Parts: sequence; C-alpha cells; structure tokens
Amino acid sequence: MTDLREKLRLRLYGESWHDLLSLEQANAIHEENVIKVTEALELRKDRKRPIHIVGIAGSNRNVQNCSHETSNSWLMIRKAMEYCSRMEDVATHAFNLSSMDIEHCNGCYSSTSSLCRFPCDCHVVDDMHEVYVQLTLADGILFSTPVNQYLPGSRMKALLDRLISMDGGRFAPRYNVDGETWKNTESKNAEQRVAVRGDFRYVQRLAGKVCAVFATSKDYGSFKVAQDILAGMNMYGCFIPPNAILNWNSPRVAKDTAYDKADFLQALEGDGWIGRWIEQICDTVVETARLVRGKETLWMEHMTGRS
Repeated sequence: MTDLREKLRLRLYGESWHDLLSLEQANAIHEENVIKVTEALELRKDRKRPIHIVGIAGSNRNVQNCSHETSNSWLMIRKAMEYCSRMEDVATHAFNLSSMDIEHCNGCYSSTSSLCRFPCDCHVVDDMHEVYVQLTLADGILFSTPVNQYLPGSRMKALLDRLISMDGGRFAPRYNVDGETWKNTESKNAEQRVAVRGDFRYVQRLAGKVCAVFATSKDYGSFKVAQDILAGMNMYGCFIPPNAILNWNSPRVAKDTAYDKADFLQALEGDGWIGRWIEQICDTVVETARLVRGKETLWMEHMTGRS
C-alpha cells in the first residue's frame, strides 16, 4: 500500500499494531503523518489547484479471499474515478478497503483531535494515516458500501468511526499536561473557561467537503444505509448535494443469487443505468465542490453549532 506497510512488517502476528511497534516507533510514524497532513492543509489554500475527489470502497470482497470476485463497491468507485479523471481540472484518489488495514476506533478521548498535532492524538498505526492525508486534501468524497444486516460493511463502519479524529476542537492545548492528568478536574475546568471566553472554536476539519454514497445490497436496505452514512457526514459539516445517493438492491432476492453479478454488471457497463447514475453523481459532486471552495473556514469554525 505505502511505505507504512513496510514499517508494519505486514502484521503477521499479534492482536494489534502495538504488538509489533513500540510507542516510540508509533510516535515517529505519527510525526511523519502530521507533516503530511500539514502539507495537505497548505495545498488546500491554493484555489487554483485541481478539484480533488476521493473514492472509498468499503467491501471486504476481492478475488484473493473466499468471495473470489471483485466487489460491487469497488467496481462503482473505479468507474467513478475513471469518469472524474476525464473531467477538466479534477484529480482523484481511490481507496479499496479490502486491501487495507484499518483498526476499529479505540474509544480515545476525541476532543484531543483539536491539538495542533493534527489530525489526532491517537497513535494507532495503520493505513488510516494515508486516508487522513487524502481526506484533508479532498473537495469531494464518494463512499461505496455493501449492506450487511441493514448496516454498512464492517470495514466502512470502522473508517467512518475513525473520522472522529478529524472532528473536534473542545480541548485547550495550552492547559494540557503529561500523562493521565489531562483528564482531571482542574484541566477540564480550564478547558471550560477557555470555551466560555471564546478563545477557541469547535473545528470541523471535514466541513465544506461534498459527499455522496453508492450502496448495494443482496437483499434490501441500501437506501437506508446510504442515508445513515450521509447523516453522519452531515454532522461532520459536509455538504450533501441533491442526487447524492445511488442504491441498488438485487432484483433476484427470491432466486439464485449467482445471477446477481450479471444483473449488476449489465447495469454498470456500457449505457447501463448504474453507470449513467454514477456519472451524474460525479458531475453533481464536482460542480458543488467548485461552488463551495474558498468557504471551508466559514463552515469549519463558525457554523458548526457545537461551540
């Protein structure tokens, strides 16, 4: 995936990243990520740069595992990226979570995400580091997810949970102290005093980005899952444009599901309706991103409703 994969040594043994890496090593990798994200923040200040669209496919299905097939989620993101890359002044970056290592949220105190050491004070070492960089740079985000028991796939849900690291601002770094004592009453009271005075705001670092969702299901529930994802991103401050959902439920629920793929591919390829719908959503996201550009700070710091 990246040079981070080498540092993780492919995690063949152990229950978590810290079975392979010391805290000192994790700190060093975290520092590298802070630098990359800071550079991405600087790039965003250039209003002449290309519109950056990030696609995220959240299925675990691929030709290497027991499914022996490329997921519908990835096929849709791949088509969307191909279409966007042909648009004038648009850059793309895609993630296929089936080949990535992303830990679940460890329940850290999310308010630490406001520390200047962006994106967060969490030292989990995994491929989410690269996602933070790309989503910092992103103007538009396309999510593509399977539906499992009326919920997003587990890999997509893990990624969405980890995005809390980019959302925060209710913590006062100047009053932080080493170790566990930052959670004590004195420190919390100091934070509250700063909040009352208005010395800092709740900064939503995903604010101003434009989002859309593709959701596919072997049964039912794709529209509901897409709505849930957009609701969460809306709380992060993202823009949800019209026509922001593409949902597909298998037309053969009561029949042999072996035909699902053929049905899906027929609708995706050529002049199929899924393919056309993907292109329409891409057009909407890109054009909305052009309108929003330059106003991100307004939404990040002044219109969150969380101060």
